[in-house]
Amino acid sequence: MTRVTANGYFDAEDSEQVRFEKRKALNTQRTEDYKNGAYALAGGVVDPLSEDAPQFVKDYYAYCKTPRGCHPRSLNFNNGWNVASSLSFLNMPILQYSSEIRSAVLLVHHLYPYRCKLAAVQFPAGKPPVLD
Repeated sequence: MTRVTANGYFDAEDSEQVRFEKRKALNTQRTEDYKNGAYALAGGVVDPLSEDAPQFVKDYYAYCKTPRGCHPRSLNFNNGWNVASSLSFLNMPILQYSSEIRSAVLLVHHLYPYRCKLAAVQFPAGKPPVLD
């Protein structure tokens, strides 16, 4: 799921600019959710399914409509996950796209040196995040 969230299905959206626009949209949604005191939901599995849907969607749909694949409390089959829940997946694999961060970064680390090294490796002094 992390790759699909970051790059789109079949890597069709694999660019820094597209991921940046996704981050902006999801952060805007997260702020709206906070202001409204409720999460916007993405919706469950597509129903009805269109004839030209990709095969993997048809397979998922077929499974979801079986008694084993559907549960009354399942988020996938009812109103869906909250829209902003996939925000953290945009930085996966873990910190893969950290060089694309365009805002301030707060690194919280432990007092032991080996833990501080993790931050130094991820954000080396010679390669700071790009700021607008």
